[in-house]
Amino acid sequence: MNATKHPIPTMPTPPRSYSAAAAEKLRLALLALAAAATTGCGLSGGSYYGTTGGVPPMMPVDSDGDGLNDDDELLLGTDPYNWDTDGDGLSDGDEARIHKTDPLDPKSVPPAAPSDNPETAAPSDNPEPAK
Repeated sequence: MNATKHPIPTMPTPPRSYSAAAAEKLRLALLALAAAATTGCGLSGGSYYGTTGGVPPMMPVDSDGDGLNDDDELLLGTDPYNWDTDGDGLSDGDEARIHKTDPLDPKSVPPAAPSDNPETAAPSDNPEPAK
């Protein structure tokens, strides 16, 4: 019997920047994954496994501790063993879930928040009171 070598499937390279429509699709996909994990549809965190003979539910694994489980990282194209895939100093989880920036693009950073300190605030952040 001859062994046939099968090519290993690979994931396509994700885009480096997202359009508004792609960002919305990503947001909806993450929401769907979060809902599936809590409603028991059979994905990583669901209770489906617990109803098939007493096997405890599988907990999602986050190998790099960045706030995205490994399954979500594979969907996003980020590295599940590197907490900051694009090297910009923000974790992949914070970029995807909090800042809504691209965890694959080091130039995709959240806008700076206005300063609360009047000494370091820009003039537009600290208008003079009316007299």
